[in-house]
Amino acid sequence: MELLNKIIPHVMANTSRLFDSILQTLRMTLWSGAVMFVCGLALGVILTVTKDCGILRQRVVSRFSTR
Repeated sequence: MELLNKIIPHVMANTSRLFDSILQTLRMTLWSGAVMFVCGLALGVILTVTKDCGILRQRVVSRFSTR
């Protein structure tokens, strides 16, 4: 603790704000990860279903998918 007080005294004086900031960062990261997971899953399903040998063939949409 003494080493941290010497290196970063302003941060160590406000440890409660530090922990709140860490929690906010984790919360934002989890939310953005969850949103991107849902968007990626939806896009993956759309591209898989509309490919040339898929259930709902759409040449316009399947152009964007990689095989």
